[in-house]
Amino acid sequence: MLLLGAGAHMHAKLMAPLAAVYGLAVVACGINPIFGLLPPLLFVAGFGMTTSNISANAQIQTLAAPELRGQAVSLYMLAIRGGMAIGALATGTVAHTLGIRTALIANGTLAIVLQTTLMLLDRKKLPHAGGAAD
Repeated sequence: MLLLGAGAHMHAKLMAPLAAVYGLAVVACGINPIFGLLPPLLFVAGFGMTTSNISANAQIQTLAAPELRGQAVSLYMLAIRGGMAIGALATGTVAHTLGIRTALIANGTLAIVLQTTLMLLDRKKLPHAGGAAD
């Protein structure tokens, strides 16, 4: 409901902060010593990941030409599903060798760094994303 009727520009503005919320929550799970704080942190991480993915999906559907929309969403879903499988394998390997805390901290940090990098590259490519029209 939060994003209902929002345009592609609004989705682009929401994706980075929501992905950062996800990354920060995952890092917080990794450094958190109190078991009782894990459920709220995991809720925040899940909220950030889900809403960020919804924003990305909506932006792809909004920006793709109508005749290519199905193909664009299919490629997006392939990347998401394939990326999750490869990421799960890498996370499991790190967790097995270095521990779960290290794996969580690495995943959260990687999410923040990659999202920040993509956001900066996107702003260089699309001047309206960070320009005076905001």
